[in-house]
Amino acid sequence: MMFGGNSRYATQYFYSLYSDLPQPLRQAVLEPAIRILPEVGLVGKARRYMAHASMPMPARYDHYNLLQRLGPETVFTGEFLAGVSPAAPAAQVEQAYRASNADSLINRMLALDFKYTLADNDLPKVVRSSELAGVDVRFPLLHDEVVAFSARLAPGLKLRGPRLRYFFKKALRDFLPPEIIAKTKHGFGLPFGRWLHSHEPLRRLAFESLSDLKKRDIVRGEFIDQLTGAHVIQKERLETIEGVVPRPTDLPPGCHFAPRCQHRMPRCTTEEIPLYQLEGSVEVRCVLYDLAAAVAADHEGAALP
Repeated sequence: MMFGGNSRYATQYFYSLYSDLPQPLRQAVLEPAIRILPEVGLVGKARRYMAHASMPMPARYDHYNLLQRLGPETVFTGEFLAGVSPAAPAAQVEQAYRASNADSLINRMLALDFKYTLADNDLPKVVRSSELAGVDVRFPLLHDEVVAFSARLAPGLKLRGPRLRYFFKKALRDFLPPEIIAKTKHGFGLPFGRWLHSHEPLRRLAFESLSDLKKRDIVRGEFIDQLTGAHVIQKERLETIEGVVPRPTDLPPGCHFAPRCQHRMPRCTTEEIPLYQLEGSVEVRCVLYDLAAAVAADHEGAALP
């Protein structure tokens, strides 16, 4: 992250290409023009892109926050909400974003991540988990001199267009193998959902913890029941799909579902998959619906899902 390595930075760069256009051009020309077209195919994608890109920063940066999408009143009890300010977290993020005094988008995002992603989230979790395991952990890339050096780098050396870690990769290309320089970032997600189905002690621990949480009158009991009922119990009756669901902030290249697809082919993990129009308004993003790919899949023994 120190040198501009989070995929969210590239995402926000693409959104900024639209949000940085003159407001009259966006609101008086482009948006009215796109609204008169049917919301299918590329037009639908363009409308969603415009809607996201039009959100101001830093609200756009935190748009995928699950609590914001569900709404506090869906998750928390009325008594709890009456004693807090639901708008305070967003206001604090806004204040931290403006207080950075940075001129570039990448440096303003880095300022937020230093405060929230690192200081308030990742570092405490890693340090405390390591302490419980009796492990001393160090962070060489957070050494004072490294942090100061990264702060002095020009914004374009951290994020060159959508290219992440531009300076970092250039500086190490004669030191690290090309495979390491070119490899995509992998997250640290665990298949907790599958473990919850297959490991009874873990499931019992999770259910007991959620049951205790009900007694604190912070999270709505109905919401907890939905989690344990609809999300866990009903899913036990369904066939599970192997693999780990990728994080929205760290999607794999090519088809995002490819790591979990039994029909995947080599091109699925390397190429941008086009959108195919089926009957009516049905659309699918899968190479197996490309005639040439379907023939190749038949030779490989694959069948259309």
